[in-house]
Amino acid sequence: MAGHRDDQAGPSDPIDDRALDGRDAIRIAHLAALASALTEALSPDDVLAVVSTHAVTACGAVTGAVVTADGGDETTVDRGAVGADILIPADVAEPAIAALRAGRPAFRSSLAPTPEVAAAGPYAVAGLPFVIHGRGVGGLLLRFAEPQRFDAGQRTYLGAIADLCASSLERARLWDAERRARQRTDRAYARLELLAEAGRAASSTLDPIEALERVTALAVPQLADLAVAFLHDGDALRCAAVVHRHPDVQRGLGPLVGRSIPLRSTNPAAECARTGEPRRVLDLRGTLLHDLPEAVRAVLRPLHLAASMVVPVRSAVGTEGVLVLASSGSARVPSDRELDVAVELGIRVGTAVEHGRRFQDRASVAEALQRAVLPESLPRIPGLDLAAEYLPASVTSGREVGGDWYDAFRLRDGRHGLAVGDVSGHGLTAAATMSRLRNALRIFAVDGAPPDAVLGELNRFLHDTGSGELTSAVYGVVDHDLGALTWASAGHPPPFLVDAAGRVSELDRPQGAVLGAFVDRPYERCTTTLAPGDTVVLYTDGLVERRGESIDEGLARLARSLAREPGAAATGAEAVASALCRSMLADRPRGDDVCLLVARRR
Repeated sequence: MAGHRDDQAGPSDPIDDRALDGRDAIRIAHLAALASALTEALSPDDVLAVVSTHAVTACGAVTGAVVTADGGDETTVDRGAVGADILIPADVAEPAIAALRAGRPAFRSSLAPTPEVAAAGPYAVAGLPFVIHGRGVGGLLLRFAEPQRFDAGQRTYLGAIADLCASSLERARLWDAERRARQRTDRAYARLELLAEAGRAASSTLDPIEALERVTALAVPQLADLAVAFLHDGDALRCAAVVHRHPDVQRGLGPLVGRSIPLRSTNPAAECARTGEPRRVLDLRGTLLHDLPEAVRAVLRPLHLAASMVVPVRSAVGTEGVLVLASSGSARVPSDRELDVAVELGIRVGTAVEHGRRFQDRASVAEALQRAVLPESLPRIPGLDLAAEYLPASVTSGREVGGDWYDAFRLRDGRHGLAVGDVSGHGLTAAATMSRLRNALRIFAVDGAPPDAVLGELNRFLHDTGSGELTSAVYGVVDHDLGALTWASAGHPPPFLVDAAGRVSELDRPQGAVLGAFVDRPYERCTTTLAPGDTVVLYTDGLVERRGESIDEGLARLARSLAREPGAAATGAEAVASALCRSMLADRPRGDDVCLLVARRR
């Protein structure tokens, strides 16, 4: 190309040894200064800032730009460098950038000035690639004020600068990725701890309104600036609790407590109460003010309520009300994870309300707490019939509230998770641990992690929270398309399978240690075919244990009961669950809680 000269190779003119020694000393000093500056740069942006200033100076260029290849083929100039814009003609810059992306250097020893390059005379251009593990990840594009020889010594020096910049950028990226991963983990555990604390708050008092206020207050400020809990009151929703992060605003919102809005209102809270579905509301400034007294509107208007979540307050008996979680001055859409946590917090609020209400109705404290944390209903799964039973220990046994639970829920990929667990001990501590573990299992499992990985996370969570209770659990995933059940066990009694012909088998035991016993102990998973007509039975040890009888004897008794029960192979899951409870438990008082989960493939 006219006016362009490439110097890829060729003889060099003789250079005075003293000049060479002086030049090497200057280069070594520049490299040391650049290395020192890069050592202090932690984030990728910090490294790019150092590269676009110190590295350009060390190379002897007048201006430069860092070019990074992000997301495959996309190349962006992240940062203009020293002084004016780099001002390199497109027919020179584009092939140079292409070479950098491919991990190759590019040198132009002498270029004639053009109208777009306001140079006093001929100048030079160099492209220094950043290469990591043999892959080009961008580079440094430089313009020199004068033509350059780009002899072997200069190219070696420039290559050393590029390698130093590349390794620093990769180190910063790895550090940044690790930092972001830690932040995600910290946020996940913070949300789990929020739900754990909500479980403790829900069980710390038997007064329903006091429990509701305690749980609602936990949402501020971690999930929102403002939390408002409404409860059903006939054909209206009555505000039962309101919490704001600023005490002055909190006092101004006092008149809202006790006020009602009609269920037929267009207020987002009323719409959520009618549908029972959680929702995101991107601007509450108008809609939340519907049907509220003017004194409350005057306090709410200046808050600039924006991105918000409105979730149902659910309990084991139905929808109790609505929880509104609103943030001020933010247009950010709440994430799916945040909405999931808000939904679970709504369940905690509902649990608190129902817990207190059952006590006030003189119901059994044990049954009230257990029913409040178990699923309000089982999901409807195409091709799979589900049934569950929970039976508290008999009053005559003298046992307090226990830690047995079952769960069935949909995963994000369309499969379904089944779980049964049993926290050791009794009393409110066991019940609170049960509530935390059930919530934690859902959060660890919802993205489709295999059962052994879910139990491993659950074990670490139990250790991190320091509750001290040992817990047995079995967790399985049903894949409807493949007709398969994959499961893992943490010291739990083995599942039983009854095939369509009525044959009973104890599923292989990939037994791991009970949760909470050891840190980072691995778990194994097994997979079995689930053919049409097959029935799987998951349970807690209260179903098979009897005083003076070994666990093996109890398992054999369960196998005989399943073999005698024709419903296990011929009828629905509910008939199997009811028949098992009658045959296994009817002849004596229950000494422990019993959870039973039956799944039959249609």
